[in-house]
Amino acid sequence: MTLNLTGNRRGLAWVAAAAFSQSLGGASHKIVVVEASNVQTLVFLRALVALTLLLPVVAASCGRSIRTEHPRLHVIRGLLVAVNVFCSAYAATHLTLAEANAYALSTSLFLLPFGVLLLSEQQHWLRWIGGIIGFAGVLIMLRPGFSGFQWASLIALMGALASALLSVVLKRVSGQDSVIAINFWSLAASALIFGLLTGFHIPDLTPAAWGWVLAGAISALAMRFCYVWAYRAGDASVVEMGGFTLLLWGALIGLVLFAEAPATRFWLGAAVMLGGLVLVMLEPRRS
Repeated sequence: MTLNLTGNRRGLAWVAAAAFSQSLGGASHKIVVVEASNVQTLVFLRALVALTLLLPVVAASCGRSIRTEHPRLHVIRGLLVAVNVFCSAYAATHLTLAEANAYALSTSLFLLPFGVLLLSEQQHWLRWIGGIIGFAGVLIMLRPGFSGFQWASLIALMGALASALLSVVLKRVSGQDSVIAINFWSLAASALIFGLLTGFHIPDLTPAAWGWVLAGAISALAMRFCYVWAYRAGDASVVEMGGFTLLLWGALIGLVLFAEAPATRFWLGAAVMLGGLVLVMLEPRRS
């Protein structure tokens, strides 16, 4: 069995950059949530600032860059993005960055059954074995039935589930809308949903906190653009392996900024889960 890496180095580099951006965004959540009243306010502020950053591009194109022929799919995608962003922010503020990022990697495992049920994809036997091993690793990290169990872990998995459904919707869009349109309408949905939940309240943050909100918004945009460029550069099943660096970035940034040191059972579960993901991405040699 082989994994073809030819011509995919740039794609791997873009996904690694996206993983770094995601980890930096999680760090900004942990810092700003201390001054923001709750996670909903934090998500609203980030979406609002990110939208503001996109407005000059939209204005320069006289609105052409955000035109869409798939309004219904963008509504569904906006709802899924809102769920994913909230769960990811909640996980980042209640778990270590390394743990939150590890659960985010389980998105690939959820895509196995979704690909069969919703996209009529044919999954080979090695993917199912890898999926079973991967979920075993998730259970090791969750430690069900032990006193150390954290509900934030389940919320993180809900975010990964929403992300998997989001990937299904993106396939339906078929690339007919621009990257600016996809990001703009997703951010608009998050700003509207969480604006309604918080009464569109903008808290009185310190300049330093606003700087981290800006960093989180830039990280969110950078992550999404990096993924688009990665999939344009190489094969999705290969470049996605760059996402494994989420564990490294989360551990390093968490250690430097918050002195976080994940427990041994986390690294054991993460190793098992990554082993399963590698099997998912391998392709048996065809006769």
